[in-house]
Amino acid sequence: FYNIADSIVAGQFLGVDALAAIGSTGSLMFFVTGWLNGLSSGFAILVSQWFGAKQYDKMRHYVAMSIYLAAAFAIVMTIGFEALNEPILRLMNSPEDLMGSVKGYMGIIYAGLIVTAAYNSLAAFLRALGDSKSPLYFLIISAVINVFLDILFIVKIGMGVEGCAYATVIAQAISAVCCLIYIIKKFPILHLHPSGNKKLYLTDREFIKDLLQDSGHILFSKLFTVDCQNGYSKFLFQMFYSFSGFLTVGSLGVYQDQKGFSLDFQFFYGLFLCRDKIFSGNLPETSVCCDYN
Repeated sequence: FYNIADSIVAGQFLGVDALAAIGSTGSLMFFVTGWLNGLSSGFAILVSQWFGAKQYDKMRHYVAMSIYLAAAFAIVMTIGFEALNEPILRLMNSPEDLMGSVKGYMGIIYAGLIVTAAYNSLAAFLRALGDSKSPLYFLIISAVINVFLDILFIVKIGMGVEGCAYATVIAQAISAVCCLIYIIKKFPILHLHPSGNKKLYLTDREFIKDLLQDSGHILFSKLFTVDCQNGYSKFLFQMFYSFSGFLTVGSLGVYQDQKGFSLDFQFFYGLFLCRDKIFSGNLPETSVCCDYN
């Protein structure tokens, strides 16, 4: 939604060039954020599993390991994508007259991947414990804030395309902070007390292996089966049609945003994730197959 809102506001107040610049990043943003979303969904499965088994120390240990992994992936992705920002855009055949705007926009988005990972992880923990409404409410609030910040940064301050990127990162940070405050207030079971069990903070290879294994399954289903036509195909489609100039890129971006906003297979993917949370969260203690004692 953030990219769609940015495209609409930029197109209305900055013109076709800005619409083309932001619209051309849709497939790339889908690809980047898809990794973090898939990782956090995989983390939540094990948190939900041990919550259902009422083994809360192990659940909190998985929460701690999930935070470490999410932060590590976000930092590595930020460094890697920042370094490869322009080569990736040239691989996508972004028009030369849009290169500066697109590069600046994506550079800010990459710098904010840590807050994207924070929201996805915290929201996944809430969903793992059965609260799927609160993360949605926080996301709606941040989406509305994003629109207002877009208008503020573009119309009032005159920041251009980069203003949309700053608005997106700030809005995502607000949603992450809302999730964190809500967990502190309403979910003491998720608290990692510094004065508590020190073992909760120690890295454990088996725990990390389990988290990566479940996240790998989610990533495969999300990026290579369910969503491949909405991600990789758009990436390749843009590579071959960007030669026609920024008007073609802008038109393609509008089409991609409209298609991405549709609820066709996304609805079924949501059901798929709900199924995993429900089944894993209701496993009795004896059904948890792994023993780490």
